[in-house]
Amino acid sequence: MNNKLIWRFAISLAALFLGACATLLPNEYLINQARLETKMLDTFPMHQDLGNGMFSATLEPPKVNFLVNEDKIELVGRFSASTIYVKSLVGSFTLNAGLRYDSQQRALFLRDPRLTQLEVDSDTNYTELVKPAFDVLFAQYAKDNALYRFKPDELRLLGSEIDITAINIVSKGIKLKLAPKQTTH
Repeated sequence: MNNKLIWRFAISLAALFLGACATLLPNEYLINQARLETKMLDTFPMHQDLGNGMFSATLEPPKVNFLVNEDKIELVGRFSASTIYVKSLVGSFTLNAGLRYDSQQRALFLRDPRLTQLEVDSDTNYTELVKPAFDVLFAQYAKDNALYRFKPDELRLLGSEIDITAINIVSKGIKLKLAPKQTTH
């Protein structure tokens, strides 16, 4: 046998093997509500001070809802806060946002968070006073804190790196579309 024939056979065999491995890789990954809420305990309860003591808030771990029709998630939680005007405010918030994946950090982050509901239990007059501070707080949270950070082995299968190609919200959680990571030579 000549060497060219052996090389062609080896390359064909390698291509066949890689093709078989690609079919063994899952093409979807689901992060369910329980797993997401457990991961969120890494950053919640969260305490934040804004404006050198002008506003201070603690957010309790929120419940996660999946807004399938909007392809967003909703965080519903409780807070305690204080301002230079009022020492003790307690209430609830609802935030909704899309999701984005950062491949460098191997993490999901909130995209374009929007505070859809904010209520102060004792006096609704304070709601408009503290809403701008909560807007800043959630924008900062979305930028700095991963909603879900993948463990190194979660995006690796059969020795292959896996890439996230799409994020969809479904009724049972966050569905990620997967594909073998493209290597550049």
